[in-house]
Amino acid sequence: MRHKTLVLGILALILIGAILTAGCAARERRGAGINPAPSAIRTPTPPARPTTTPALPGTATCTDEGGSTCSTGTDCPARWVDAADTFSCCQEPCSNAGGDAIITIDPYETEVMDSDLGDIL
Repeated sequence: MRHKTLVLGILALILIGAILTAGCAARERRGAGINPAPSAIRTPTPPARPTTTPALPGTATCTDEGGSTCSTGTDCPARWVDAADTFSCCQEPCSNAGGDAIITIDPYETEVMDSDLGDIL
């Protein structure tokens, strides 16, 4: 039994080798050998290097970044910019958050009477 399994294993390896060899031979006949001739490979052109080195984020002032500093009560209509001199540097000029509207809230008057508190036992 052991001898029969060994013989079948060897025959299977020979069969696999023959199939692989036939496939390689057919590939060579079609002109695509092991190292086929390289086709015209188009490589992307690397981007042009900047003429000036940009500052690291947060190392330039807000003015150097071309932004404006937003004060309390204003909104940034664009993107926030990292700046060394402020945390409120906006890419565009700041705008009023609520416009120029003034809101007046009347106080809610309450009067508590002793009888409203309930009885304490």
